[in-house]
Amino acid sequence: MLNILNLQVSDNELIKTKKMGKIFTNLKNHDIEKKPWPYSGKYKLNNTYGFGDTVLGLMHSELTDDKFLVTNNAIDRSDIAGEVKKLNNNLYLQLSWFNYHIDSSQTFCPLNAQSSYVVLAEPRENIKPQDFLLFKINGNQNLTINPGVWHTNPIPINPPPSIFSCLSIQSSLHVTVDIDLKDFFNYKLSIKLN
Repeated sequence: MLNILNLQVSDNELIKTKKMGKIFTNLKNHDIEKKPWPYSGKYKLNNTYGFGDTVLGLMHSELTDDKFLVTNNAIDRSDIAGEVKKLNNNLYLQLSWFNYHIDSSQTFCPLNAQSSYVVLAEPRENIKPQDFLLFKINGNQNLTINPGVWHTNPIPINPPPSIFSCLSIQSSLHVTVDIDLKDFFNYKLSIKLN
C-alpha cells in the first residue's frame, strides 16, 4: 500500500539555516553559483571548457484537475511532476519526483507578484521522504536553491485550475540527479490545496 506523507508549511528561515538556499528581493548583482562536477576517479577530469552558460527563461507550473504540469523554457523541458487528487471534498497535490542540480544553483523569480509553494530537502545522497519540507514564498520574493538541494518546481498556491509563472535562471548544462519517492520508498508527499 502506498504511504502518503502530508506536508505542512515550514518556517522560511530553515532555507537559510539548513543551507538550502536564500530568499531575496533584489536581483541586482545576483549570480548563479556554479561548481565543478564531483569526481573522485584516478583519471584527470577535463574542465578545459569551464562551466555551462547561465541561461534564463520562463517557467510555468500548472495545476489542472488531475495533474501538476511544469514547463521550463530555460532548458526546453516539460514534465508531469505530480497528481491532483480529490479526497473527502479536499484537493491534494501528490508529489514523488524530485531532483537536484550537480553543477549549479537555480533561481526562481515570480512574475505578477504570484506566491508559490516549494518543496526542498537538504543536500545529501541518503534522502528519505521525511527530509522534505514545504515552504511558502511570497510573490515579492525570489528564491535561489543551492547546488545539491532536492526540489521540485514552484507550485501554484491557488487550487486548480491555476498557473504559477516565473523566470528561471540556471546553468545551461542542467545535469541533475533524480529520484522518484514512490519507486524507492513507496511514498508520495501530499500538499492540501484548499
